[in-house]
Amino acid sequence: MQVEQYYSDDYAGLVSGNLKFYYGYEVEDEETEDWCFNVMKDGKEIFRLTQTKIEKSIDNRQLDMPQDYLVAGIGIWLLLK
Repeated sequence: MQVEQYYSDDYAGLVSGNLKFYYGYEVEDEETEDWCFNVMKDGKEIFRLTQTKIEKSIDNRQLDMPQDYLVAGIGIWLLLK
């Protein structure tokens, strides 16, 4: 099983088997230009959530770095799954 985590000041990601979780500048909402969290499975996007929606879902005082949004996005995805 492949597990990889990576991050910088403007993105963070986690790969676990055939799932890829990402938050950062490379995935933006076309309308709001918010950065997005997304989940890819077998190379296809199966879930996307904007930065604003993540902030509305949890206490945004805890959100500072891309890693924070990544973990929050994974948590929200698990709840909705």
